[in-house]
Amino acid sequence: FEGDRLNKLVLDDLGFFVVKGLIKSERCKELASLYANLYTSKSLVRSPRHSTEVKVDSNQEFEDVFRDESFTTLWNKLFNGNVGLSFVRLLSKSADSPSAVILHQDISYQYGDNEQYSLFLALSECHNLNGGLSLYPGTHKLGYLGDAGELESSVLPNDLTAVCPELNVGDVLLMNSNTWHFSQAYSQGHE
Repeated sequence: FEGDRLNKLVLDDLGFFVVKGLIKSERCKELASLYANLYTSKSLVRSPRHSTEVKVDSNQEFEDVFRDESFTTLWNKLFNGNVGLSFVRLLSKSADSPSAVILHQDISYQYGDNEQYSLFLALSECHNLNGGLSLYPGTHKLGYLGDAGELESSVLPNDLTAVCPELNVGDVLLMNSNTWHFSQAYSQGHE
């Protein structure tokens, strides 16, 4: 489920794929520094309705990263490059907001067709101990369940195990927005 180039067949089969090192670490460090400065100065604040969301009101620097050549190459593999960006938000797990995130689908928060993707760019290392994203492979094939609330994992087959990819700085996780996913609480590691 990972490689240095998008494997669309794997993405279509599992519902997610990690493109390793898509964005240069220097660029990610710039964005992480910008985030830290804005968060420290209270220019960015946590959403009262989502424990890991940090609201971004149209900060061009965060949006511009998706116009980098690395991303435009990726976009060309999806919908023949006819890709739109609906919104950008930052998700941050840290000691000051360590909560787990419920099992859910992203599609219920988006507009338009059912074939949509959510994308996560790692600005720091992400793994199970620091609240990295966990996904249930193949659950996107169940389609949109029509609920923006918590999904019930007990309806899934007993042998279906969630996967928590270990992401390094600059890795990108691309996920079909119907894929069931959650995250554990932050306990240790990079914030």
